[in-house]
Amino acid sequence: MLFAERMGWPCNDGTLSSRPEPEPDILFSMEAGVVAFELAEICDRTLAHQSALDRKTGGVSMNWTTDPTAEIVNKKFANKYVTPHPIELLCYWKMMVVSSDDQVAAEINFAVQNNSSHQFRVVWYSGENAIYKWSIAEGSCSKIEFESERDPFWENCFT
Repeated sequence: MLFAERMGWPCNDGTLSSRPEPEPDILFSMEAGVVAFELAEICDRTLAHQSALDRKTGGVSMNWTTDPTAEIVNKKFANKYVTPHPIELLCYWKMMVVSSDDQVAAEINFAVQNNSSHQFRVVWYSGENAIYKWSIAEGSCSKIEFESERDPFWENCFT
């Protein structure tokens, strides 16, 4: 679980469990308690589709793309989740968006500032070189930067 490792949270087989809808995607048990995480891959579907096609055919293409972050985050904000645990949204980078970490974070920040009807107590963005955290109740945002020491082709935050 790359996100947990980056945060310094202990992670083993007993700490994670996948959950069915309408619950958030994952329950994460830690010393401080249980947190339900809803996952959101920040991915431009057009870019992902074309990239897969290029790999399959050996081709190369140019694409016009836009940042999908606001649409993805607002869709998660509109969902209703059922769980007795605190809920946090974990947005993550998977190489299929051309925007920088700071650009994605700005889009998430705008969504957080302009939508108070969601169920999340914290919104996270685990990007290529940083993790951003929005504490909803406190109205604050913080950024933790990392050296680029890892392979950028990691599968996702919970592998």
